[in-house]
Amino acid sequence: MEPITLPVKFDGWFKVQHIILPTEEWFERELAKGDTSIIRLYTGVYFSNGKNIFKYYNNEVTTVELSEIVERNTEGTTISRCSQDYVSICFLRKCYINLCQQIFNARAFDKCWNKNKIDSELIFKRDMVWMAINVIKYMVEFN
Repeated sequence: MEPITLPVKFDGWFKVQHIILPTEEWFERELAKGDTSIIRLYTGVYFSNGKNIFKYYNNEVTTVELSEIVERNTEGTTISRCSQDYVSICFLRKCYINLCQQIFNARAFDKCWNKNKIDSELIFKRDMVWMAINVIKYMVEFN
């Protein structure tokens, strides 16, 4: 199975649904089998050609919307679906790293390291972001 990359452009809580449908070729092969086909074992036969989703019902094939697949109870159908919750804090982490870099640059390259040269607002922001990261991680861990 190939890994799937999802483009996430903001932090947040995401519910990802992975849906697997039989191919159109599978459906045509099974239909050609006649009485020995496993199609008759399903109450809902769905399949895809990679672009459209189809439903076979009462010996008729119709095109259906993705929403029907997402909302349909999968029991007794050819739909295989699993869902997983994800929480992304990538941009919050980037913010934290940026604040740390600013503090580091202000302190590290000076011969006479002086705590008073650092903007206290910058340190406050860094500490707040670090606390937020830890609170979110804790809350996610305990659902």
